[in-house]
Amino acid sequence: MKTGERWVLKKVKHSRPYARMGLRASAIKASAIKVVLLGCICLMAACSRSEFFYGNADWLLAQYLGTFVSLDGRQKELLASELERLHIWHRQTQLA
Repeated sequence: MKTGERWVLKKVKHSRPYARMGLRASAIKASAIKVVLLGCICLMAACSRSEFFYGNADWLLAQYLGTFVSLDGRQKELLASELERLHIWHRQTQLA
């Protein structure tokens, strides 16, 4: 760069990425509020239905464990029966 030479930055017409897509800031904010509200509603609904998930915990745990290990038919039956026993024990002793 020579002495006295200056760099000139071009002014960008749209400095915000959503403006290039034709969206306004108010539309983005409204969408964000809707997403947050929907998330809160889903969270409240999930909390009020925790017994649904607890009632199916043995099945959910078996599915989760199935992603880590491969079991044959007999092992799956044994896992299911042991998880059922654990679930019954937990209901009787820990939730009473």
